[in-house]
Amino acid sequence: MSDTQPESARRAPSAKPLDARQRRVLGVLIEKAKTTPAAYPLTVNAIVTGCNQKNNRDPLTTFDDIDVEKALDQLRTLGAVSEVDWLGRVSKYKHHAYECSA
Repeated sequence: MSDTQPESARRAPSAKPLDARQRRVLGVLIEKAKTTPAAYPLTVNAIVTGCNQKNNRDPLTTFDDIDVEKALDQLRTLGAVSEVDWLGRVSKYKHHAYECSA
């Protein structure tokens, strides 16, 4: 076997796929950032509402705030989401889906 490939091409990717709940939460953040920028970043309550909306969702979900908070914690660990330093009464979250990690 030839060893002519650069090391970066030989390494297996270290990222693993997101689970269904993480995908839905991240998807809601991405969608709402584009469609309702005045309301973005989003609160946990807004993310729950977005995850459970009945239009344009397949499969339909019934997440509660605990489900969403768990997914947000996992996505924060992965660097896909961050909590915004907000002056309001509740925490708000934004996604980093378009940022490169080099």
